[in-house]
Amino acid sequence: MKFKHNKPKVKVTSEFKGEVWHFRLIKVNRYKNSEIGKLEIDFAREKKYFVISSHVDTIYRNNGFGKLLYVKALKKFGKLKTDYFEASEDAQRVWISLCKKYKSKKFFFYGTLTLYNKLK
Repeated sequence: MKFKHNKPKVKVTSEFKGEVWHFRLIKVNRYKNSEIGKLEIDFAREKKYFVISSHVDTIYRNNGFGKLLYVKALKKFGKLKTDYFEASEDAQRVWISLCKKYKSKKFFFYGTLTLYNKLK
């Protein structure tokens, strides 16, 4: 559902648990805030900066909220990685959109895409 005039107010929070960073997309409400999306990033040695999963509730998709999660994480860490061909179609669209704005590097043989927090 595309919000034209009354786009909900959101904020992004982050916390580190174990070897995973959790970014949460929170819809700010007058009485009770609610989580409408999340992004998890692996920080284990061999998979550092890899996106494990991302999700935005169906009703809030196509409004830039997923991209907001990725941008916040990208600014915090300086880079993000994905196994591009294993990502969902929705996630691939977000990565393609981010590649237009940020520098990226594709390692074709492993199907890895890396984004850097440097504007093109």
